[in-house]
Amino acid sequence: MKKLYLILFAYILVLGVLSVTSCSKDNPHQEMDTTFKSNDLELFQEYFVKTDSIGQFVQRFYGEPLDPTDTTKLTVPVDNLEEAQILFQNWCQCSDSIKATGHNMVYYPTDENGKKLGTITFSVAQGEEAKVADITFSPDINLKYVSHIVFIRRDSLPDEGQVSQYHFGDFVQKETFLDGVADWVCIREAVRGRKGLLIYVSNKTIYPQYGKYGFASEAEAIEVSRVMREDWDNFVTIFQQAKGNRLSDYYYWSDKTWGVPLISYKRKAIVLKTGVFDLWECWWRQPYLQYLQVETFDVK
Repeated sequence: MKKLYLILFAYILVLGVLSVTSCSKDNPHQEMDTTFKSNDLELFQEYFVKTDSIGQFVQRFYGEPLDPTDTTKLTVPVDNLEEAQILFQNWCQCSDSIKATGHNMVYYPTDENGKKLGTITFSVAQGEEAKVADITFSPDINLKYVSHIVFIRRDSLPDEGQVSQYHFGDFVQKETFLDGVADWVCIREAVRGRKGLLIYVSNKTIYPQYGKYGFASEAEAIEVSRVMREDWDNFVTIFQQAKGNRLSDYYYWSDKTWGVPLISYKRKAIVLKTGVFDLWECWWRQPYLQYLQVETFDVK
């Protein structure tokens, strides 16, 4: 019996070694799920509002309230119909789930398992000078922070001489999650109705425990990657001059997590250079990756 216990103990040790090896930095792709998709409705809402670990409002991403008494009805200024259409398509996780009829579109969102969750409709405005289009939701969709989106012409807004609080390529000293005070970089200026973007890409790699730490939301990370891919080499040059940043072409942690702490915990990470967004198995204190933080700002 004693020998049987020793054999069993040795077997468990071997499994543990194999498990640690499979999560090592030398074999990173063995712990990723490249097929996992997010809940389409949750991701759609993230393009408008970032929330904390208990679902409370943190900051706006796109849109401003039309009515102070109902902050779920939002307005998004655009230059033309084409810009409105591109934005709507960007906010939809799966382009194959969009059906177009002329300039109008209907999006069929699904959950993580492919179950349909109603419809989101993009309708071109008719006979209204300032309004470009509407986004409406079917009755079975009930998002906490978004119920109706109206695209309006940017030139219909009053010109109050406002300018972006920060300008492209500016370095702004701010506190970071782990690296103390460092340079956040302005990668997009603010214009009327569209937030500017300040980002920090960490110098250090970390293994985050389960939970939210103020890293980029999934929508923020996708948007940052979309902006940076337009001129990646230029951004590499800019970030080389920023204190505390290290821009790489590997993965950055986001705040998107699934599973149960200590049992089956997974976190999404993005490659900013390509936009690839994968789900990583997190256990045995592996893997260690850099992290991404995003703050939005307005005109002043």
